[in-house]
Amino acid sequence: MHLVEPTDWDHSAETWGAVTGQRGCGENRYEGVINRLQFWLEPGCRLHVIPRDAIMLGIRMEFTVAEFYAQGGVTVFADRMAAVLGIHASDIKVVSVYEGSTIVDFFVTQAEDLRDALDLDKVEETFVEAMEVLDEFMGSPILNAVHSGVQIATKHSGEIETVEDVVNLWDDVIQEIESDEPRDQDISIEVVYRTQTQGEGDEHSRGMVTAYIIMLLALIVIIIVVMLIVCFYNRIAIKINIEKTAERTNDHKEGKLERRMSLQYDPKDDLGDIYSSKGSARHS
Repeated sequence: MHLVEPTDWDHSAETWGAVTGQRGCGENRYEGVINRLQFWLEPGCRLHVIPRDAIMLGIRMEFTVAEFYAQGGVTVFADRMAAVLGIHASDIKVVSVYEGSTIVDFFVTQAEDLRDALDLDKVEETFVEAMEVLDEFMGSPILNAVHSGVQIATKHSGEIETVEDVVNLWDDVIQEIESDEPRDQDISIEVVYRTQTQGEGDEHSRGMVTAYIIMLLALIVIIIVVMLIVCFYNRIAIKINIEKTAERTNDHKEGKLERRMSLQYDPKDDLGDIYSSKGSARHS
């Protein structure tokens, strides 16, 4: 099991890139504005959704979304916010960027390796302290900030003494979104299958059948060639054996075989020659 990173940020769409399946099983994205999690599944793909500790934070800056991206967008935001919080930029995950003036929702996730575990409470305290004293971030005044749903009094949000005095600058944006696109309270799951037309399916099936037929014909041809080679070899071997047998039969009829047998080495004859030569030597 390995961690599958989400898609890259799409600057033109101002959200995470669409899930296309190019990264295979588990490719995912989370769209914070509409609260939607998408991921890619394939046959044989097993997906594990494992919860991780995190703190949800947000900041509202005075410049426009276009100016935000002109300043470097999500990448620069994560780098500078990580420097403020004293953590690594990879621990920051931007959820959404939307107008009003520019609101960036993000969270800080707990490290996978316990040896690199973050003190999330300390990180949250650091964020609150920084938002209270900082005048600007990314070159823009900080209008408002929130941590875990609680508003932070910044230099440009005025004094907040009691809960009744809290004016959430996210409210107008949320009201606009809810009026334009009502949300269901329940979680809905939508499964989108990759489909193909009947013609494409038939063409694919015909192609598979054709490939199997070609493979079968090739196998039959190979078997026939092997059988022909074996038959040809046996025929030559039988022919040579018949020729040798006929030659021996012919030699036997003509008496050549007996003469060959008589010319073979006989130890008794050699022994007789030795004794006769010795007797001749004694007489002399």
